[in-house]
Amino acid sequence: MRTSDQAAAQEELRGILKHYPGLQSEVVTFLGDRISESLSGVNAQVVIKIFGDDLDLLDKSADRVVAALGKIKGIVDLQFKRQSGTPAISIH
Repeated sequence: MRTSDQAAAQEELRGILKHYPGLQSEVVTFLGDRISESLSGVNAQVVIKIFGDDLDLLDKSADRVVAALGKIKGIVDLQFKRQSGTPAISIH
């Protein structure tokens, strides 16, 4: 796929997905996804990872972190990837 075709496809997907409130989406190429996972598991300038065995407790802790970070001026594209009880779909 040529770069222009790829960019057009990504923009079309973003245009479709933006119409679903509350949906967190990320449009990446296969290679971009593999490289990102290899380096950090996620692709962001700053990543906060919280570890533990209780997924519900982890979600509550992450909610508190997001609430605190959301008050900081200048933060954009703040995302939280819920680990428990959240339906997910991956389209390839």
